[in-house]
Amino acid sequence: VVREDLVKEFSMSGVTFANLSSTYFYAYMIMQIPAGILADTLGARKTVTIGTLVAGLGSIIFGFANSLFLIFFGRLLVGLGVSVVFIAILKIQSKWFKESEFGTLSGITSFFGNLGGTFAQTPLVLLTAAITWRYSFITIGIFTVITAALCYLLVRNEPSDLGLPSIEEIEGKVKSDK
Repeated sequence: VVREDLVKEFSMSGVTFANLSSTYFYAYMIMQIPAGILADTLGARKTVTIGTLVAGLGSIIFGFANSLFLIFFGRLLVGLGVSVVFIAILKIQSKWFKESEFGTLSGITSFFGNLGGTFAQTPLVLLTAAITWRYSFITIGIFTVITAALCYLLVRNEPSDLGLPSIEEIEGKVKSDK
């Protein structure tokens, strides 16, 4: 969506732009094993919160970037930040829903994630036309940071964090300590 703006403003070659685009995906790929480890050690709530915060800050840096280094760094942070979210969501789903529901929920989550990627282009085109690519990414970053704060406030790793019985207890698979 912002290819022409970036190529013009930063005098990018096609190869440089392709590398910028791939920075997100390389960061995402590299983080898949650490994402699971983080969700298991820090907990899904903190992992999602930190990842979303990093992605938001990356988007803001991207919007303010005045050099190729900063534009690549911002893109890298976005990739690193979002890379942990899907795995953490799966971890949360495994604690909050029945085992028999997990496949359906993970499929729905994946579907909506892909749907978002498919339909995000038009709103970004409209936003960029209205307020420029820089302010678009800064705005997206601010909303993402707010989302990170909401994740921390609202998301819980498992039902016991709210004093609720676990799914195993509800299904009678584990005896409650209570």
